Amino acid sequence: MPIFLNIWLPTSRLKKEDIKEVSVWIKIHDVPIATYSDVGLSMLATKLGNPKMLDTYTNSMCSDAWGRSSYARMLVEVSAVHEFKNELTIAIPSMDGDDYTKETMRVEYEWRPPRCSHCCVFGHNSDMCPSHVVVSKAGKVDDQGFTEVKGKKKVARRQGFSVQKQNTKFVYKPVSKPTDNMEKTESAK
Repeated sequence: MPIFLNIWLPTSRLKKEDIKEVSVWIKIHDVPIATYSDVGLSMLATKLGNPKMLDTYTNSMCSDAWGRSSYARMLVEVSAVHEFKNELTIAIPSMDGDDYTKETMRVEYEWRPPRCSHCCVFGHNSDMCPSHVVVSKAGKVDDQGFTEVKGKKKVARRQGFSVQKQNTKFVYKPVSKPTDNMEKTESAK
């Protein structure tokens, strides 16, 4: 789980800000050789978000034209406004005419942050959205709009933690025998 840090200033507020953009490492599988360059991969990453950087191995593959070609790995800043895309489709023009070929690539996210489609923020799912009201159709609704809930049983909860009865503890202390000096002082009294 990533940690988001901000620069502290004396005027900073301790308020949780809504996270609208997150940087995520992605892998694009089955990248065509024609697009396996810095510019081509940047154009592909633009379809997913704001490209930040290529991983070192992918970057060396682009500059030296050797290494793995099974996937390209890059850091992309994704926005909560858009859904995560699982595949990309591009058209590659042919060299001899006006024809083109369609190529589909699979997108793998190394981490998918929880995204709310209602609020368009990262941090919680749409199911757990605090601002999205879920309408229940169970029970009768009175003229004021209140719903009577029946059948719920109250469960008695014990507060605190359970304490087991402790065993009594015996402490053994050695008793010293009186010495001759102690007996003489007691008899003198």
